[in-house]
Amino acid sequence: QEIQNKLNSAELEIEKAHIMTSSTDTQMEQDDITSTSQLLGPAEEDLQKTWTLIHQRQPIQDAAAQKELEAMKKRVTEAREKLKSIRDVLKRQEETLQVDGTLAQ
Repeated sequence: QEIQNKLNSAELEIEKAHIMTSSTDTQMEQDDITSTSQLLGPAEEDLQKTWTLIHQRQPIQDAAAQKELEAMKKRVTEAREKLKSIRDVLKRQEETLQVDGTLAQ
């Protein structure tokens, strides 16, 4: 249950960040970039804790429990990939904001 809660929490924060960055056809403001980045820190921590908990419980003999852990590992991997793509978007947004600021001077 603890693993499930941490994973759900991380996925929720990542989804919020994804929504905030999904409109990449417009430039984000610095405050939006910062607040979105702040969502990702706790989500990343929860993913790491989830991964650790999964590996601590990995040598389980029960096939159903093993299958559930494998499904959670897959979710963690997918969430990490999504988190990385959000960080890439934020980095591009930040770079564009800096270039725009430099050109405006």
